[in-house]
Amino acid sequence: MSVSAPLDQRAWHQVREMAIWRTLCVFIAGCTLYMSACGSPREANTDSVAVTLLSSDTETVYNAGVDAYRAKRFALARALWRRAADLRVHRAESNLGFLLYYGYGGPADSGLAAEYWRRAMTAHDAEAHRHVAEAILQGDARLGSLVDAYGHAIAARTLAKRAGQEGDEQVARDAQRLLDSLSTLLRPSQVAAAAEEGARWAGSASHP
Repeated sequence: MSVSAPLDQRAWHQVREMAIWRTLCVFIAGCTLYMSACGSPREANTDSVAVTLLSSDTETVYNAGVDAYRAKRFALARALWRRAADLRVHRAESNLGFLLYYGYGGPADSGLAAEYWRRAMTAHDAEAHRHVAEAILQGDARLGSLVDAYGHAIAARTLAKRAGQEGDEQVARDAQRLLDSLSTLLRPSQVAAAAEEGARWAGSASHP
């Protein structure tokens, strides 16, 4: 009894084996191409970020930081807003101060955060005033007293209503919330003095 297959049957098995091998090779090549394609956008995105960080187009750099922040890529948002802050984009100075103060995307640095907020406030940035008022209310006496916090909240509300840009309505609402909280902690005479100071800050480039 023969244990070998007939010639035509052996040939058929060889054809099948070759077909299976060819299919496997195509599959492996396809996987390789797919993985390569998946990596390409990442590399392209890295190149794009590098170009943006060297750009002098203030809106492009700032908006890239906004996109990074919304995607919760806080370290990248820090880098982009720092670049925008170097270009004196005051919204970026305010936002960078927020990231630095609360430690988003890297170590917290309240001193540097305060410096960026001061720079933004000299340009009448409403949100920088709001950030400072919030930080003082949370207990950071290094940035000022509760009276100062009330003044910053007044300035934030006034400037936000005056600017009328995207997001300013929320800043005005947040400022009003701070004013409501602070008014319960201050005497009427303190509220009056702080309101006067806040109005001055909103109309002047001079800040504490």
